[in-house]
Amino acid sequence: MPAKSPDGSSDMPQPLFTIEQIEDASGLSGSSVRRAIRSGDLPCHRFGRAIRVGQDDYLAWLVRHRRGKRR
Repeated sequence: MPAKSPDGSSDMPQPLFTIEQIEDASGLSGSSVRRAIRSGDLPCHRFGRAIRVGQDDYLAWLVRHRRGKRR
């Protein structure tokens, strides 16, 4: 079993996604994803000019913006 850090998360690194991968998975345009990053709504990691979004941050962002069930 992986060791846990003080905040309760696993020490295993989470996958990082590119903007293009988020576009493909969510069906959103790259500009919409970039707008969410620029506004601070979608946290990201920057490595030079490369932008990556952690899996946990991406999934939390999806949940926050999910629409209610339709009847």
